[in-house]
Amino acid sequence: MSLISEKSESLRSSLALNSTILMLGIVLGRIFGYVRDVVVTYYFGKSYITDSYMVALTFPLLLNSFLTGGVIVSSFVPVLSGEKGKNFSILSNTLTLGLFITGAVFSILSIIFAPFITNILAPSMADDAKELTIFLLRIASVGIPFLVGAGGFMATLQCRGDFKSPALSGPIFNGFIVLGIISLTSLISISSAPIGLIMGSIVTWLFLGWGLLRIKHDFKASINFQNPGVKKAMILSIPVLLGLTIYQVNPIIERAIASSLEVGAITVVSVASRIIQLPYALFGLAVSTVLLPTLSRSAANSDFQLLKKDLSWGVLNTSFFLLPSAVGIFMLSYPIVRLLFQWGEFTPSAAFITASVLKVYSLGVWAHGTNSVLIRAYYSLKEPRVPTFLGALTILLQIILYYILSRYFGVLGLAAGSSIGAFVLLFLLILFLRPRLKGLGIRLGFKELIKGFISSGFMVIALLIISPYLIFPKGDITLSFRLLEVMGNILIGVTVYFVSSYLLKSEVLISYLQVIKKGLKIEIK
Repeated sequence: MSLISEKSESLRSSLALNSTILMLGIVLGRIFGYVRDVVVTYYFGKSYITDSYMVALTFPLLLNSFLTGGVIVSSFVPVLSGEKGKNFSILSNTLTLGLFITGAVFSILSIIFAPFITNILAPSMADDAKELTIFLLRIASVGIPFLVGAGGFMATLQCRGDFKSPALSGPIFNGFIVLGIISLTSLISISSAPIGLIMGSIVTWLFLGWGLLRIKHDFKASINFQNPGVKKAMILSIPVLLGLTIYQVNPIIERAIASSLEVGAITVVSVASRIIQLPYALFGLAVSTVLLPTLSRSAANSDFQLLKKDLSWGVLNTSFFLLPSAVGIFMLSYPIVRLLFQWGEFTPSAAFITASVLKVYSLGVWAHGTNSVLIRAYYSLKEPRVPTFLGALTILLQIILYYILSRYFGVLGLAAGSSIGAFVLLFLLILFLRPRLKGLGIRLGFKELIKGFISSGFMVIALLIISPYLIFPKGDITLSFRLLEVMGNILIGVTVYFVSSYLLKSEVLISYLQVIKKGLKIEIK
């Protein structure tokens, strides 16, 4: 019996199609995000200026992740997905306006307390680097209301079934940051980066607001705290706020410890994180984002059998893409860093250190992506306290590991702590979810997961055979050789993985082939 074939074909195709739309948008957004960091490292290299830039943008982006990626996803989206008509509009309007006002308050506070925030984020920074960070943070804080406010628009659009506009928000945001850096760096140096962030935040906010108008959403600038849906969402958000406060400590502690290591360690960690976040966001985050409204509707209807099938599909879908991604990044870490970042002042030695950190991060990418899907199951059941508590325990473990491992392995210890923590959280999430769903129904899904591991094994063998011919010596090589090195290996690895999956009759691959079949109107035999 097939796990995926038991699902209705229309639902399966819808999930696959919406996931594909989000994946494409994330790819574009990450490309522009990569260009953003490459331009900065090209101009300023592995220096205190780049460290200041990385730290200054950390707070606005963490705050956005905290409110929109955490509170909204875990509390408001599950409630919004079950509302219709007037109640949906009231809850949505309260959410969007409330987020903008909250962002404005944080904007003022971050401008006032910029020195305090900088000392928390990078306590061991040199004085000149701290002064620059404070200056850049105050500029970037102006964009916080628009950056956070856009999250409310995005959640509303996704609950209305519109994933195209949210998918384009990432490319627009990062694209305008890149535009600001390229056009203004010669005039105002590194200050161009936070100004670009302001530009990107405002344009993204306007674009998503236009998306709501386009679908004729009944938007009014009003807040109604007496609405039952609003009350329910606010009650659900309380434990999430407490847990996310602890969760956001993780990257803060990671960068704080990095600031106590060698100069440029923050840049190394940030660059490696930037690369490893691409497959996680592209596959884990995209799939879990599309899946949450579907899981929430199943939970609201008490259809737990369908919820388990949807959840299994999400885990298998995420695993199908993340397993080969982890293998590819691990085996091609240095060629990837050399192609993406080894330009200008970013030296070969800096690229080699970054590649080593990237290898260790890649070990936990599959667990991170799977955790993202499993956490959505708790949110759909309106039990955000459980993953919040488990996440807090894991973060405490990671912080301990950061301190211990960084003493012996430097920046590699930080990456190791992150990967270990991801697997610990995966084990805990599964352990506590099983009794809530009376089993996870993973028996058939386990067979599909094994197919993914087998195909990844064939991919490893292929790359080991071809690497002596397609991986060049460390150091500087021309752009054409860098492209050949990375793209050649990726093409061979991906081909072997997909052919192996096809021969093993991977049902996840079959579902995507059916989407392509419908989109291109060709027959796949």
